[in-house]
Amino acid sequence: MHKKKIFEATFNHVIPICVTDVNYNIIEANDAYWNFFGPIPTANQNNLKCYDHRPGPSCQTDKCPLQQIISGTLNFSCEPSKEKDGKLHYLIVTAKPLLDDDGNIAGVVEFFQDISERKELEDEKQSLIKKLQTSLEQVKLLSGFLPICAYCKKVRDDTGYWSQIESYIRDHSEAEFSHGICPECVEKFTEND
Repeated sequence: MHKKKIFEATFNHVIPICVTDVNYNIIEANDAYWNFFGPIPTANQNNLKCYDHRPGPSCQTDKCPLQQIISGTLNFSCEPSKEKDGKLHYLIVTAKPLLDDDGNIAGVVEFFQDISERKELEDEKQSLIKKLQTSLEQVKLLSGFLPICAYCKKVRDDTGYWSQIESYIRDHSEAEFSHGICPECVEKFTEND
């Protein structure tokens, strides 16, 4: 297969790809890039700066992928966010150096992967985990064997102390008690009156 065809097939990937020179000029980008970040402004067609086309807080700082590559980093990744169509998008940007024929850095090749859906799912998962942790903190569970007196119904705790069943359950759970008389006891105890 012809190298040009292989290059075109690779470059025209669904992931936005942008090639920028050391002067911040966008020298090439694929269709996915233009679709995500917007078309080339007609006034800047020949001299479009990356920081003008997709401005962000790391532009022209030491956190800029181009600055990282120029300073010697061979593979740089960051996770910026970008507002588009009224929605905040989260991205993973991976940058690699663009080398000239002599092996000098001529610019940077950046790959932009939209991870907004994954980020939303992660945030939802963290929210559910927090809710579950809060629920677990509110639940006290009685488990295992509970020694209880066959006559007086007192319960023996781990230290060997015997206490009323109501006190034991109240101390080891969130349960509260109210007292009443069951129909059998009403009949049994009111016959003598």
